[in-house]
Formats: sequence, structure tokens, C-alpha cells
Amino acid sequence: MRCIERRATSGDEDAELALTMFVYILAKHIAAMVVACGGSVDALVFTAGIGENSAFVRKKTVEALGAVLGNVVIDEKINMENGRYTDGIISRNDGDGSPFIIVIPTDEELSICQECRRFIDL
Repeated sequence: MRCIERRATSGDEDAELALTMFVYILAKHIAAMVVACGGSVDALVFTAGIGENSAFVRKKTVEALGAVLGNVVIDEKINMENGRYTDGIISRNDGDGSPFIIVIPTDEELSICQECRRFIDL
């Protein structure tokens, strides 16, 4: 994804199209899940590789979900820092009921170790 983002910002039209399609499909699936949750959610969490590390994808996805999520505003500076200094919260919430946008780091290796340990202890 980093290569595609880099190429897109350099003017590569194919990379721009790939990013646009990725964000569209991601937003479409999130919107479907919001509908399945009754039309509103308390938070939208981005995690794992792209979710943790792509401020661009987070920003464009939340913008695409404007009609579903309401007046959510992502703080640009905090988003660029991946929420590192704000407990992961990258949105500005004014108590208007809009969901929090949060970045949560993952540790896949730890999860794999824990599952292996659980399996060994059976």
C-alpha cells in the first residue's frame, strides 16, 4: 500500500485509481456493517497494517462515509501521527453524537504466540 500511495502522490493515474477503488470498497463494507448495527456506531476502529499506518486511507474512508457517520472530523495532525499521542483517537468530537475514529495498533506476533501457547497447554 505504501508503494501505491507513493506512486499516486507522484501522479501515477493507475495508482490513484487503485487507491480510489480500495477506499470505495472499504467504505462500502463499513457502511454495510453500520447499517447492520442499526444505523449508528460509537466508534470506527482502524487497525493492522493499512489501518495503523495509512493516514491517507483513514482520511479518505471517513470522508466517503460522511453520509453514514455524520459530522466526523479527523484531526489532520493527529491522523498523520497515527493517533500515537492521543490514545489512538484521531477525530475531533464535539459531543454531537458522532462516532470516535480510533487507531489501535496490533501485535500479530504476540497473538500467534498466545494461541500457540494455548494449543500446547491443551
